[in-house]
Amino acid sequence: MKNFKILSAILTTALILTLTLASCSSGGGDPTSVVYEGVGNGNTYKLEITKGPGRAAYVPVTGDDYVLTINPVNKTSTGTVTVIGSGSNLTLFLSGGESLTVTISGGKITAMSGTITLTDNSQMPVNFNSDNNNNNVSGWVQKKQIYSYNYNAGDSATREVVYTYRIYRYTSRTTFEYEGTETHTFYDNSNKIIHNKVSSNSSNGQIITVETRESSDAEDTYTATDIIDLASFLPLKRTCIYPYSTSKSYERTYNIQLLSDSDGVKTYKYYTNTYISNNVSQDVSMSGYSEYKIQNGRTLETKGFSADGTLYSTTTYTQSDDPVIREKFGVDWTLVRVDSSNPAQSYYTTIEFVSASATELVLKLQTIQSDGKIITVDMTFEKVNYSF
Repeated sequence: MKNFKILSAILTTALILTLTLASCSSGGGDPTSVVYEGVGNGNTYKLEITKGPGRAAYVPVTGDDYVLTINPVNKTSTGTVTVIGSGSNLTLFLSGGESLTVTISGGKITAMSGTITLTDNSQMPVNFNSDNNNNNVSGWVQKKQIYSYNYNAGDSATREVVYTYRIYRYTSRTTFEYEGTETHTFYDNSNKIIHNKVSSNSSNGQIITVETRESSDAEDTYTATDIIDLASFLPLKRTCIYPYSTSKSYERTYNIQLLSDSDGVKTYKYYTNTYISNNVSQDVSMSGYSEYKIQNGRTLETKGFSADGTLYSTTTYTQSDDPVIREKFGVDWTLVRVDSSNPAQSYYTTIEFVSASATELVLKLQTIQSDGKIITVDMTFEKVNYSF
C-alpha cells in the first residue's frame, strides 16, 4: 500500500471560537453543550464541551469539561477547558497535564496542535491546519528527492525523483484518492516515468486500497489491490497484476494474531499464509514471521524471526527531536534503526532540517550502514490544498 501521508506534530496554541457555534441540547431551553468536528492527520475529530451547572446561557468558560473523540482509531480524551482573554481564544488543557490547541472557524475544527492524552493513558501527537469553510485541507506532499550514494572514496552516484501529484479527495487516512506522476532520472541520465492513481476506502473493519501504476518500463506496470486490517493497519491480502509480465503477477494472504495489548501498545504476530505466483501455489512454510508493536496506528517496533523462531532482525521506529520536523510530520514520520544478526544489513537513519517556508520544506535524510557507507536523500516537500 502506498500511503498518502498528511504530516503532523506537537505544538501548543489556542482554540479560537468564531461565528455561530453548533450546539447540542438536552431538550428545550438553553443548550448544555457545543460540538465541533474536523478532519486532519487522517482522522476525524469530534470535540464536545459541556457547560458547568448553574449557567443559563452557554458560553465556554474555564473549568468546562470536554470529550474529544478520534476516529477511525476509536480513541477518546477528556479534560477541562481554560479560557484565555476575552473568551474568543481558548486553550484546551488535557488530562495528564498536556495541552492541546484547536482552532474553530464557522463552527468547525480547522486546526489542531499539541499532544492528546488519551483515556487509555497513551499519547497522540497531532498537528494539522485546514480550511474547512472552503472544504480544503492543506498538507505536505513530496515534490523532489535527490539520492546521493557515497560508498567509497571516489565512488559516488546520484539519482533524482521528481513528483507531480494532483490530490483531489481526502477524507481520512483510510479514505482518499490521488494521482500523479513520478519522473526518475538515473545515474546514466536515463529516465523512467511513472503515473500513479490510488484510491482507498474503509468498511467492515477493513481498508481497501487500489493502486494503478503505468510505467514507461512496461514490466513495471501493474494494478495492486490491498485489503488492510483497520485495527492494526497491517495488510491481510495483496493482489498484484502485471499485464505485460504475467509471470510476475501474484496473490499473497497474511495471518494477523494479537499476542498482547498493554497500555495501548498492541503486539501482533504476522506471517504469510498463502502465496500464489503465476497461478501456482508456493511453499511458505519456511518463510518465517514478524512481530509488530503498534500504538494508535503507528508502528513502534518490528522483529523478524526465521521459521524455527530464531530472531534475526529488530527494527525500531522513533520520531525526530527536531521541533520543525515534528510539526510538519508528527506521528506519520519516523526514523529507523535496524539491528540485524547479519552486520552488513544493520543501519540507522538520521534527519536534518534544512529550510522551510510557508509553501516549501527541505529535509536531509541519511541512511548510515554498519560498514560506514552512507546514502543521503535531499527531500523537498510542498504544501498543497485538497478537497474532502
